[in-house]
Amino acid sequence: MLTWLRSVFSRGRTDPASSEDSPGGAGATREAAPPLPSAPDSPPAAWAEALGIEEAALAGGDARLTPEEQFISEAVLDHFETHRPGPAAFPSISLQIFDLAQDPDVALDRLARLIELDAALSAGVLVLANSPVYRGVERSETPRDAIARLGTAEVARLATALSTRSLFLPEVKAEFESFGAAWNQLFYHSATVARTASDLATLRRLPFAARCFVGGMLHDVGASIALRSLAALAFEGQVTLPSPESAARIIHRVHVEVGGEVHREWGLPDHLATLAVRHHEAHLPAEPALGELHLVRLVSALSLLTGQPGLHPDAPVEVVESARALGLGPARVASLRTALAENGEWTRMLFGDEAGGPSRA
Repeated sequence: MLTWLRSVFSRGRTDPASSEDSPGGAGATREAAPPLPSAPDSPPAAWAEALGIEEAALAGGDARLTPEEQFISEAVLDHFETHRPGPAAFPSISLQIFDLAQDPDVALDRLARLIELDAALSAGVLVLANSPVYRGVERSETPRDAIARLGTAEVARLATALSTRSLFLPEVKAEFESFGAAWNQLFYHSATVARTASDLATLRRLPFAARCFVGGMLHDVGASIALRSLAALAFEGQVTLPSPESAARIIHRVHVEVGGEVHREWGLPDHLATLAVRHHEAHLPAEPALGELHLVRLVSALSLLTGQPGLHPDAPVEVVESARALGLGPARVASLRTALAENGEWTRMLFGDEAGGPSRA
């Protein structure tokens, strides 16, 4: 995966989209479409082609709620306000693991001991390390074995995803049955955004690369908390059970407000709260200090545009704006769509299919 991504995102390389147009390449025997431009200031038509949308969609828009959806969204905010998850609800071990893994001199045993403090997390890491995605000649029997084979960075990402998974699961089985696909979709979106943003930041050697995985996992955590309130309200008969499409619109409308509140409630680092509060902000300034925010915003908006078209009409605006802020042109963004698709497939293979939900082994 990293080899392929390096060929796509490393500076000075030719993008795969244009490689077939070279003399003697795979596309030499047929007339190929001209390659997409790589300049951030490319014209709107190039951006529309890169995103697979009509040029008019680049203007964005507003996803209007029906009166019933607006009523339910307000009920969700009220329920959240009276049922706020306290600081103990956040799995703080995830931040400890990821912070420790960023130390280039960290001892393997130290990271292994931290993972082993949580029996369920330790077991989960071993299940994933021995899955078909990673399986080697010999089984990993301990977290130390997994770290030695996969490396501290990869095990830290697995452990972070596993430890934050509880934030994307309901507390009552009946709630899962009513909104099972929605719980899974939120988890898969966050995990895919986290991996894609982290890979891109690492390959481009961005100064905030070490923080992008946790940021990607938690930027939309307000959606999972809001879904808990919606599920509870529907389960208790206080609101009519909405259709999946309607529920997605309701959650999307309130998730930034809820996300900002839970980040403050949990006392998470400021840079994580910034991602949660500002990733859908209009006209985000192209400032170096906001590089991490632009990267997560770009990947998240592109994921929504690809996987849930119509849910967030301003997604194309956010993609183009943040891509330009990061110095990326249409060709690079088109390649990023491929990386998202591959990482999405990787996430589903590793954590389980949508019917069964993320692995609880």
